[in-house]
Amino acid sequence: MKLIKSDFAAIAVLSLTGLVIFREYFSGSKSPSWDFLNDYFTASFVWWNSGSFFNPPSYLPYAFSGFPAHLSGQAANWYLPVGLLAELKIYNIHTSAILQAITIIFGLIGIYFLAKSWQIPRYVSLLLALAYLFSPGFFTSASHIDIVRGWAFMPWILLALKPLKDNSIKSVIAITFLSFQYMVGVYPGIIIASVYILFLYVSFNLLLDRENRRNYFLYQIIPFAIGIAMSFLKWLPLVTQERLYRGGNTVEVTPAIISTLIYPYDTLVLPNDITMRSLFLAPIVILSVLLIQKINKSIAIFAIIAAVSIFLGFDFSQTNKWQEALPFLGESRFRTTDFKLFWTLSLLMLAGLALQQVKAKGLSVIRGVAAVALAFLFFTYLNRLARTALLEDMLIPGNNYARIAGITFSLMVLFLIIKKFFAFGFSGAITLAIVGTLVIGYQWSELNKTPWSNDRVGIEQVYYGMEVDKRIGEGEGREYVTRPGRIGPEFPIPYPIALTSQKWSNSEINKTFSLGGYVPLKGIPRYESMIEFAKTEESINYFKLLAQAQTGWIVSEDTANKQAVECIANQSCLIESTKIQATSWELNKIEFAISNSTNGLFIINEIPWQGWKAEVCSEGDCETFEADSDIETLLLSVPVKADTQKVIFSYEQPLRLLTWVIFWISILAVMILLIVKTRSKKLG
Repeated sequence: MKLIKSDFAAIAVLSLTGLVIFREYFSGSKSPSWDFLNDYFTASFVWWNSGSFFNPPSYLPYAFSGFPAHLSGQAANWYLPVGLLAELKIYNIHTSAILQAITIIFGLIGIYFLAKSWQIPRYVSLLLALAYLFSPGFFTSASHIDIVRGWAFMPWILLALKPLKDNSIKSVIAITFLSFQYMVGVYPGIIIASVYILFLYVSFNLLLDRENRRNYFLYQIIPFAIGIAMSFLKWLPLVTQERLYRGGNTVEVTPAIISTLIYPYDTLVLPNDITMRSLFLAPIVILSVLLIQKINKSIAIFAIIAAVSIFLGFDFSQTNKWQEALPFLGESRFRTTDFKLFWTLSLLMLAGLALQQVKAKGLSVIRGVAAVALAFLFFTYLNRLARTALLEDMLIPGNNYARIAGITFSLMVLFLIIKKFFAFGFSGAITLAIVGTLVIGYQWSELNKTPWSNDRVGIEQVYYGMEVDKRIGEGEGREYVTRPGRIGPEFPIPYPIALTSQKWSNSEINKTFSLGGYVPLKGIPRYESMIEFAKTEESINYFKLLAQAQTGWIVSEDTANKQAVECIANQSCLIESTKIQATSWELNKIEFAISNSTNGLFIINEIPWQGWKAEVCSEGDCETFEADSDIETLLLSVPVKADTQKVIFSYEQPLRLLTWVIFWISILAVMILLIVKTRSKKLG
């Protein structure tokens, strides 16, 4: 796509608007809070600073007493912008907030070019991009970085999967890289929703663009699939070990959700179905959908995508059973949130296509009056829903926004009608819409900062005990010969308060270790039982053992077995005359020198994740065992003999070698594709 002066002007406007809205992110005074500071920052920081892209850590001995890296499905592992910041030693909350703002601006530019690619006028495309800025994904989801990335990447994904007349070598590389980073950087639920919507989108494009079908398949669909294969570095170990989530959809679809399509909220305490699941959009643009005059191919595509997104994403009691039964859909925790991205984009594109028709064909008085009447009924209906949902107080000043939007839309329609008589009609209407969208969106963002803009220094002091840069500085260069004692919240955990407060983050960054991770484990059935166990009085002995510095016990195998925690705590199964010394410790490897007088079970205070192996050495001969990782044993164990002198526990990520084989095969496939493309270009 060739850029012209108006494109550069649009990019400048979008960038400047983003800079103004997120100015306090750039200055460092504000940042998102909540999850933004924990798994999305802390776990990613530890992951990138404990290895490198080609040699990442398999095991992180931090959150919840240590966890395998592949379980951190929501962190920025493998996401290269984060890796670059970590490599430059400037990865902190300030730069994370800046990266988020830049990512959002990247998404705005993406929807501008997506709209242009569907022959929507440039001025209207700019309007759609500005409206997209004030959609819910960037504000009410601010603390969830991977959701923000999903909203920013998706316009580019849709653009990459729209048939191109000329597929250059650069476009093949760009599509592959875009797909890879989308898959490793975006919230799992949105990826699940993508499976359904992108399948429809690609199918429609294959059907409607027969002339470019061969090039589309070879140089767009295949590179996109190769990028997905590269992402198996992250996803293959996780999805083959555990289900992504056990509980299905947790969003309650209420009239409150529908009413926030137009009305934003204004409250410090937001109900669960409003926070990151609010549907607020720039209302003037939504109302432009009412100006559609003819159903053509483009409108049909986005109308179907919007309908399917609502059909699959809105979870009512009548639809829940069959929705849960569809492939992968039962794994989506927040189905309305996951699909909301797609019908938000569809609504905006439908509005743009409607304005495209008005520019080409004009707008009659009858159609214009009908559109205003429908808009009035639409506002009235949503207002009734809001009152029914008992959200009237929460929706102040939403009513004022609605009135402004209604008046602006009426004037805009008037300008579109007089387009027949005056040249300025269309440009005047779009200018009015742009100004109205900016005024409403800016006022909303300034009055509703709680979900997305909070005092950065104050939040860091709450989460880390001090500014995170100082906390990182304290942990730099700290090395341990063996693992020190762990620290964390009091046990049994007063779940969920202590977990969701995330105050263990400071110990992870400071390398003093912790006992309280949440995000990487919650929703994974086998490991979630660990968290549930932490709520009980029976868990106290277990966590006391875990909290100790790295150590071990040799117990009678007959009497210990699955009751190891209690018998060690009570010293009822310990074998006498034993000597145990931890001689070395690494992120995923612990070595012990032991001596004992009889056969037994050697138990150490590590959680038995799948992937631990034990090497048992006697008289120089070593034998490798799968460490006992039965969840009910709670601690890591391996049988030893009377003459055993050394035991080495090591963690290896399941399918690690296979994922790298797939990654390099994918790189080779891209190179072959580029060679084919180069030769076909020369022959052509």
